Amino acid sequence: MTTSPSPRSRNIKFIISFIVFIALAIFYWSYNQSHPTPSALPDVTLKSLSGHKVSLIQLKGKPIVLNLWATWCPPCRAELPLLVQSSHQHPNIHFYFAEQGNSRANVTTFATHTGLPAKLVLLDQNTRLSKIFGAIGYPTTVFYNAHGQIVTIHRGELTAAKLKQLIDRIVAG
Repeated sequence: MTTSPSPRSRNIKFIISFIVFIALAIFYWSYNQSHPTPSALPDVTLKSLSGHKVSLIQLKGKPIVLNLWATWCPPCRAELPLLVQSSHQHPNIHFYFAEQGNSRANVTTFATHTGLPAKLVLLDQNTRLSKIFGAIGYPTTVFYNAHGQIVTIHRGELTAAKLKQLIDRIVAG
């Protein structure tokens, strides 16, 4: 015969869950305060998987979608096909996929198996962009207007509807 938990034990579990939630919220707020997001393109140059150097600051003139991701991240892997498809639909926007922390060999294997365009994959083995943007999880996608100013940062997996909404915002201005 099973017995249901007592009201006291349910209350204790609720209080513990609430305390953990508050602690995580405080950590997230404090982390963002000590890692302010830049308002413009950072002066960072990374190599693409195809071997070309890409200077982010020199991308001004077109809107930019900069996706920070990792090969081991399930939500990243889930959203990449949507972003690649969108890059084909919007040739007037720079799309780059900055892989965070993996070796060139691992990223090359992943890109080959998934059809990720090598010229759009940037290698950020030291996770510089994660530090600059205060990314504490992946995927994190940064949306810039054509003037190189951040319009928004989206944390977490993008849906098709959300991506369309954010692309419309960076194209508008």
